[in-house]
Amino acid sequence: MLQSPRIAAPVNRSDLCWAIGLLPVATLLFDGSKVVALNEKCRQLLSMDKTIADCAENAAEANDALRELPLDVLWSGALEEGESFAEGRLWRDGTQELWLECRCRSVSSEGITLALIHLFDVTAKKSTERKLRRFSRLRELMLEVTQTVLEVEDFKKLCQVILTKALQAIPRAAIGSVLLKEGEYFVFGAGAGFADDLRSFKVPIKESFLYRATRGKMDRVVNVPDLRLIDTFYFVNTEDKGGRCICSTVIAPIYVQGELIGCVSVDSVELAAFDDDDLQSMIFIRDNIEIAVTNHFLYQEKAYLARHDQLTGLNNRWYFDGQAGALLERARRYKESFHIVLFDVDRLKYVNDAYGHLVGDQVLRKIAAALFAETRKSDVLARLGGDEFIGIFFNASAEALCEKFRQSLVALLTDPLLEGGSVVPCTYSYGVASFPDDGETIETLIAVADSRMFSDKGRSS
Repeated sequence: MLQSPRIAAPVNRSDLCWAIGLLPVATLLFDGSKVVALNEKCRQLLSMDKTIADCAENAAEANDALRELPLDVLWSGALEEGESFAEGRLWRDGTQELWLECRCRSVSSEGITLALIHLFDVTAKKSTERKLRRFSRLRELMLEVTQTVLEVEDFKKLCQVILTKALQAIPRAAIGSVLLKEGEYFVFGAGAGFADDLRSFKVPIKESFLYRATRGKMDRVVNVPDLRLIDTFYFVNTEDKGGRCICSTVIAPIYVQGELIGCVSVDSVELAAFDDDDLQSMIFIRDNIEIAVTNHFLYQEKAYLARHDQLTGLNNRWYFDGQAGALLERARRYKESFHIVLFDVDRLKYVNDAYGHLVGDQVLRKIAAALFAETRKSDVLARLGGDEFIGIFFNASAEALCEKFRQSLVALLTDPLLEGGSVVPCTYSYGVASFPDDGETIETLIAVADSRMFSDKGRSS
């Protein structure tokens, strides 16, 4: 049951209209169903064009302008409590967003209860709050990109994560892509929202949106509201709407250590889909992408150096030891077979003494390249250190491996390493041990392969 409204002393309607006309705040009177009067400040706030000689005139226009405000809520609150408060949003002139803080109290005029409502423009406050929320969301998304740097080795997978987060940050975007610089072309790096497979897509850099929108400078983030300004609408098949044209885009170059490596774009099938907030978001995204990509390359470089031999480029012993244990467990579980092959470079000490260590390094690199050429993706080849290499080989018999290495040695002999007109010794000896026939641990297999390798060295010397 409603409480008796707390109403001020009765006021004459004309006096009330005169009083609100003097107020420096946008003010209106509401009778529970419609606006019955408003002052000049309210008319200005609502951009009402008609001149109002009396505050009760053109109330119908005010009702239309204020139809989105929660006037009923304010009215009910004022009746119950004497005062009420609410916020609402209008569209001034149909396009300009206007947020209003509404403060209401009940008054009595000529025996009729009215709501006296003051309107305060809080659009700037709401805009700031929205930007803060958006920026907070942007930071969260870019933090996820940063975390992915340590989890993803494949750069194109990182590009896909980057694009996904960019699309989440800019809701008006329906589709997007990451293009990577390859010579004079941009090639496909990642895509979202396209129905077609774009992995083979490439475009000359000078014909790209980025190049044309920046007049060849490719030095900034650009918002292109109408692609016809720089090109033509670009027809694509989208996942949700079928064949459509890309009509507008926001596109950003990606630089790493001052070098252009690609660009990221978010696109829309609508004209002028993006505003200045979207442009600023893309600038923030671009800055964070460049940091993330730089860190990715640095991390991958350090990871590569940690597991590869610097001289030959092969895996190092640390990496081999880690892989060997895992491969052994897999072979046991699935009852697979594999072979461990130990290699020893012939006469490396003699080469170092006779020709110098730089030539000895050439021998190691040449033999490493020859051995690597005989491996598959499933195999593991590493330099143990000094003049020794080791490999784990799958999907081949011991006899087939031995034949492969014999052919490799023939190739080394027919293409010798020359120094000062002399042929530099550049061959190797090897021994093969098979799992599980020759042993069931890595240590046992290496010992067997080592013994057979020295037997082979004895025969070849």
